[in-house]
Amino acid sequence: MKLFAFAIASIVDANTGFGLDHGGGKLDYGAAERHAREIRGKSVIAVIAAIRDGISAAAARVEARAEERREVNRLLALNDHLLRDIGLSREDLLAVRYGATSLTRLDAERGTSRQTVKRESPVAVEAANQEIYALAKCA
Repeated sequence: MKLFAFAIASIVDANTGFGLDHGGGKLDYGAAERHAREIRGKSVIAVIAAIRDGISAAAARVEARAEERREVNRLLALNDHLLRDIGLSREDLLAVRYGATSLTRLDAERGTSRQTVKRESPVAVEAANQEIYALAKCA
């Protein structure tokens, strides 16, 4: 085991430019062992940190997906008229439920469509308002 530790320390020292020769042409095996222990410790810490980060990221993804499912279920409980008012359809929500799209993607698409309505002429907006009024009156 001492030779393995020495080999690791000497490789690292050769790459960093810090030699194991500490005067008089003798090699300091104690320094090599300490250096090897330090390298192993840092490696173990790095591996544990990578595992911890991976688990944290996976847990965050699971929690985000669960929150999206809860939100879709709340939206599916609304009636069609309310869904139409907020710019969604049952088909949109079912697509989210089965993974074809996401609520954030739908929101981004709806955001761009809202911006295009704002850019239309006042006559077109009035016509759209009249259509909405007629649908609401019939409902």
